[in-house]
Amino acid sequence: MDVKTQKQLLEYLGPEYEPKVIDGEPCLYRRLNELYEIEISRSESLFHTYGVYIWHLLREGRCPVEMVDMKSDIFSRSTLKKHLDAMVSQYQNRV
Repeated sequence: MDVKTQKQLLEYLGPEYEPKVIDGEPCLYRRLNELYEIEISRSESLFHTYGVYIWHLLREGRCPVEMVDMKSDIFSRSTLKKHLDAMVSQYQNRV
């Protein structure tokens, strides 16, 4: 995800998200609680689709251990936001 897209998406999604480089790729990140975090990436392929990944963390905030949910091939910011809202509702209160 390029810096311009990252800034625009941050403005659209709100202050809960922050820019972060994950595996060498600029992404957006949100910590949901001690056990789950969200990673948002954007494909640089022809269609520039978004992907959302929910990671389960090892022991209260340490390294991501397992991807527990994923949505890919998201074409618009509005669809991305709908998926994020649903995923946040599903995982935010799990501990």
